[in-house]
Amino acid sequence: MAVLLTMGTALSAQKLHNLREIMDIMTASDVTYSIASADFSDSVYDYTKNLLGNNVYRTKGSNGMEIKEYELEGQAAELFDEAENFFQKQNYSSARSRYQKVLELNPTCYKVISYIGDTYFHEGDLQKAREWYKKAIDKNYIDYLAHWFYADACLGLGDKQTALREITIAKVLNRNNPRLTKKLQEIYKLNKLDYKDWYFTPKYALEKTYDAKRDKDVVKVSYGDYWLGYALVQAVWHYEPGYAESMDNSFLLQSKEAVAAVALSTDKKVRKKDIALRVLDKALSDGTFEAYVLYEDILPRNPGVCWYLDEEAVGKLADYVLKVRCKVK
Repeated sequence: MAVLLTMGTALSAQKLHNLREIMDIMTASDVTYSIASADFSDSVYDYTKNLLGNNVYRTKGSNGMEIKEYELEGQAAELFDEAENFFQKQNYSSARSRYQKVLELNPTCYKVISYIGDTYFHEGDLQKAREWYKKAIDKNYIDYLAHWFYADACLGLGDKQTALREITIAKVLNRNNPRLTKKLQEIYKLNKLDYKDWYFTPKYALEKTYDAKRDKDVVKVSYGDYWLGYALVQAVWHYEPGYAESMDNSFLLQSKEAVAAVALSTDKKVRKKDIALRVLDKALSDGTFEAYVLYEDILPRNPGVCWYLDEEAVGKLADYVLKVRCKVK
């Protein structure tokens, strides 16, 4: 991906196929599908393994916006190591002077801006720390740590509302980080909000195998609980010739069709018992379905997608978390 993703733009014009249409495609297909329920009770994925670091930054290249990793060499690398050592020894002024020299030698090493802010934070100068964290955000918006640290500084200065917003943005930018979630829940509680740490966890499996009795390849579709619709959509996207191409190979459209199939195929009683489905209902009624899909289905599996979201899209995801997700009990 070399361009920024926006929400509610050209992608929304692409027609989504409903579950009935997906089933009709499978019925008319030359591909043989075998569908069966299965026990997935012991195979729920641990999304907390999908963590992001802060060693990347976003820049504008010849092909649009690109994601690059920080690479320090020579004197800049030596100074950075010195700064880290001084910081560990709580010699913050010496650490700060080295970080500043690193920044002079390598102005695009934006994470160092946050680290300079951190030296002020640990010296108790929260106002100065906040200023530097804001500089880091302005230079590299996708740095989740900069938003996290900014939230901490705002909290220390008594600005709970800004802290709430910034920690939510940090959460969007590193969806699965458990330490970040703990901090977020602390700030939410101070703002009289409750963030429940649940996940939308599809239970399904796809496998293409040779069936000797039929003398042909068969796509085996397995599903658990209420995930049949989700599994069928994924099967068509993965194995139906030409289908993904006809949908522009859009992972967002793929996820939207799969999640919509869940919404349309689950019983009302089932939805009432499952918070992920109750929030899905609210997202549909509030017009935040796309935000639900990104935050609940895409980012847990592929958190790095957030690096390609523009600031407006990240803001809409933060709005979804604050105004939709946290309002469902």
